Amino acid sequence: MMAFKRRKAETLTFSAEFKRDYIALTAMGAFFLILFFEVALAICIPAYLQRENTMAREVARYRMAAALDGLRYRIEAVSKREKDELALAELRLIQWDANLWAGYLRREKQYLSDAEIADLTSRFQQMATFVNRIATKKTVSREYRLDTSRYVNSLLNKEK
Repeated sequence: MMAFKRRKAETLTFSAEFKRDYIALTAMGAFFLILFFEVALAICIPAYLQRENTMAREVARYRMAAALDGLRYRIEAVSKREKDELALAELRLIQWDANLWAGYLRREKQYLSDAEIADLTSRFQQMATFVNRIATKKTVSREYRLDTSRYVNSLLNKEK
């Protein structure tokens, strides 16, 4: 019986050591796992923020291009209906400017800063307001007709 008790005591001692080693190993594993995730977060968060900034810039570029395309489409639609020569001349000027901007953006869009993108978007929106004013028959410039008959007649009378 004594041998059985001694063997049982040895088994319990061995079992307790094994449990202590298992818990210590689990604690060390959890520590290194937490340490790994903290380092991963320290690396991933700046990369994520940079990616988000890039995505915001791409969205701004898309909105700028959409504003320019909408402007060019609106100019085309208004000039098809417009009959007034003065309004058509203003529309041609705006269209010429929009086409120049389109060519520039095709070449340089990827190099624009956030401030430049915002500035161009606001310019395109201002140009769209001019087109909308022309569409409602409110041209920016006015045509003044000079009645020259009075002056011509007075000169003709002096010659006689």
